[in-house]
Amino acid sequence: PAEEAGEGAVEESRAGALLDLDPLQIIGKPNGWKYPDPQLNLKPAPEESTARRLSVCAVSVQLTSQSFSFQILSARCGWGLRIFPRDAAPSMLGVDASPHGVLGCDDPDQVVVAAENGNVGKAGHRHNFHVVEGIGDLVTIFVGRSLLDEGGAESLSPHDQINQVWYQVWYRVAQRAVPVLPEVFASPTKPSPEQQAQQAQ
Repeated sequence: PAEEAGEGAVEESRAGALLDLDPLQIIGKPNGWKYPDPQLNLKPAPEESTARRLSVCAVSVQLTSQSFSFQILSARCGWGLRIFPRDAAPSMLGVDASPHGVLGCDDPDQVVVAAENGNVGKAGHRHNFHVVEGIGDLVTIFVGRSLLDEGGAESLSPHDQINQVWYQVWYRVAQRAVPVLPEVFASPTKPSPEQQAQQAQ
């Protein structure tokens, strides 16, 4: 029990150091790639944190198309912290969902995640995450973080944390939209002159 309490204190200290960058925020087309936007801030997800032994935060969004593209930044530091899919191809007009940026449903390991100071580095420019699900689905996007440095976590500055944090990003479908099938109307076609002549005989 004493060892467990000690481990808990270390984990709490490490998680506390991550708060210097909180809240994280997703940024994308819905908010014009602008920040801050409190509606898109990620909030702590304690149950997920306990289950995965990570510091996890989350936000839910409802899809208005089959592909939702975004990046993640710090609402406090702005582009000073950009979180992006490392291996994704830059998003171009008409080619939005890069396979290496498509997140896994309940699979934190599907996409390799990187981070940078976006005010200086441009490696993540146009490298977007994508959630591909049904129109109208409500999805929850999770970000898991763990400090790579085992000691002195509380002394890390936000700038140092960019290179000292291991990130995972995944999603879960919170609620699937009820599919609405379009009504099918019979649309009789006018017979051609040849058909009219045959019908008259």
